[in-house]
Amino acid sequence: MQSTQQEAASAGPDGRPLIKACQVSSSTPPPFDPPDVVVTTPGALVTLFNDRGSSYGPQWSAEGVASRAAFVVADEADLLCQGGYVKDLTRLLDAFKAGERRLIEAQVMAELDISDEEWDRVPRSFKQACWEGGAPAMLKAGFRRKSQQQQQQQQGEDAAADTPDSTSTSSSSAGQDAAEERSAAAASSSSSSKAQYGPYLQRQYLFVAATMPSLTKADVGIELQKRFKDAVWVSGDMLHQIKPHVEHVWRRLRGPEEADAALVEAVQGDPDYQAGQARVLVFARDTVTADQLADLLADQGIPNVLYHKNIPKEERDAALAAFADAAAAAAGGSGGNVVMVSTDAAARGIDLPDVTHVVQADFATTAIEFLHRVGRTARAGKAGKVTSLFGKADAVLAEALRQYVQEGKSIEECFSRNRSFSRKVKRYGKFVPRGQEGEQRT
Repeated sequence: MQSTQQEAASAGPDGRPLIKACQVSSSTPPPFDPPDVVVTTPGALVTLFNDRGSSYGPQWSAEGVASRAAFVVADEADLLCQGGYVKDLTRLLDAFKAGERRLIEAQVMAELDISDEEWDRVPRSFKQACWEGGAPAMLKAGFRRKSQQQQQQQQGEDAAADTPDSTSTSSSSAGQDAAEERSAAAASSSSSSKAQYGPYLQRQYLFVAATMPSLTKADVGIELQKRFKDAVWVSGDMLHQIKPHVEHVWRRLRGPEEADAALVEAVQGDPDYQAGQARVLVFARDTVTADQLADLLADQGIPNVLYHKNIPKEERDAALAAFADAAAAAAGGSGGNVVMVSTDAAARGIDLPDVTHVVQADFATTAIEFLHRVGRTARAGKAGKVTSLFGKADAVLAEALRQYVQEGKSIEECFSRNRSFSRKVKRYGKFVPRGQEGEQRT
């Protein structure tokens, strides 16, 4: 919410905020007056719709939000489209889609003079055309308005009355029918060309992520393309690659007894730390380990701040502020080290400016986690350093990633869930790139 609050506070020439933004969560109810920007999670919005949206006015019901939202942005889309988040996100996308259809239907019914009862009898093929392209698409698919149908019927009756001999040959009758069809089609085309239809609701969806797997049919990128068939894929040249101006140090530990000393050495031996200009981010596997590592560093004379889900919000905010203050001080020419110990809660979704050194005290469990962790440093063209400590249990993944990083290749072939990666290694006895099969060991 930091960036949203800053945007909301930005004032225009008249002193008024340029935009109005709000956060919606289980502890932050929505305002009665709808803002320009709503920042929320799928779960919080679904809960609002189900439990109490109507108490804040119809604008906060599923129908109300669906009718007002012009842009829907899913940040960290790969995370939201899988696991425990995907169910709520799917419900929201379905609600938005249903809302779009209702709005387009209402507009088309008014344009083509279709009553509710008549719409209920419209074949689904015409409705599908309506949802995809409005009234023009329906007419192109063959749908005719009441006035057009009556006009065609009257033309047919007039043509029949003008026929001089009811005993005409079958070829003459066929020619007359064809002429009537051409006449009706011309009338319909002329009427349609004069009518003005649309514009129709065009909600824009943006799914943004640093990692968007698309190698197999079960990947998030492929699933999104199925749902949004006209989606445009926009990616940079470095998608799923590690930045080339990052210095990597890989250290395999012979045993857990080396881990503590290796971590302290990685932090204290950093030239930036020795110069009082370091902003170090240390990653731990879980909250318990993070607490232990924070105590270890403090005992070794390395002050640090903690950031994970079990830390009170006020302390988390203070930790982020300490990092930002150190970055600002360095930019101003003054010194000051800051070391943050965190779980993967700090790997994405928060603002940590100018991280100079990322230390994986516990190696990432997946290639995706690795990419997000190391992506915390060397931003905006700046240099950065990553120290990866790993033991026997992490060796296969670590060595595979090390090879891909050194060769400057995309690491998407290493993407997988932790358990599926482990099963594949156990099956083949080695790393096998994603989407490929190896020889099963006997």
